[in-house]
Amino acid sequence: MLAWLMGIGLPVDAATLLASWSFGSSLGDQTNLPDVVAAHLQASPVDGIVASTGAIVPHSYVSVAPGNMAMRLRRGDDGGNAFRFTLSADPGYTFQITDASFVVKLSDSAGANRNVSVWPNADPKVTLLDSAGGDLATTFKPGSFGWKTSNWNAFVLREDLQTLTLRVLLSGNSLNTKADIDHITLAGNVLPTPLPASGLLALAGLTGVLFVAKRRVADDDGSVR
Repeated sequence: MLAWLMGIGLPVDAATLLASWSFGSSLGDQTNLPDVVAAHLQASPVDGIVASTGAIVPHSYVSVAPGNMAMRLRRGDDGGNAFRFTLSADPGYTFQITDASFVVKLSDSAGANRNVSVWPNADPKVTLLDSAGGDLATTFKPGSFGWKTSNWNAFVLREDLQTLTLRVLLSGNSLNTKADIDHITLAGNVLPTPLPASGLLALAGLTGVLFVAKRRVADDDGSVR
């Protein structure tokens, strides 16, 4: 009981890595499921979608190095496609994102657009990255080219995230454009939701009742413990 009371309102152990996806080590074990998910969080698979409609599109996998797969989307006839995934907290918890990175490769593209946007809880979209250019192989992270630093600085202050949907858009002018993503990582903190003031008062009252009840229990010799 005491240990439980002491834990109310205090942060749980900080989870440096909240969730990550690396898509397997070979063509025999490729997967779009998360590799790591911190306690009290849930993470979805990474899906390929049509950026404009959200419709699911086929994805494939490619070996980028021995023992390392990446997930691949093609532009397709329907325009730009995107990688999409969601992180959510268990009841009684929220989370905070303090760092993020995405290993990205674009190839066979006459021109390309790169965009990372997030939908925190049910709030409007926040654009974290927006850049354009040709083929590339890079790691996008806070401070990299095209990163919207002011948006990011405001976003990382939030400690109220219950759900977070991320869309990583990678598209090009050519129908043969290929977009690969790998080593998606989200870091931050998992936080318990504080009890409202009414709940804390009720809990204090319950603790007092238990204490008084214990005082009234007599030993066999008539003394009171």
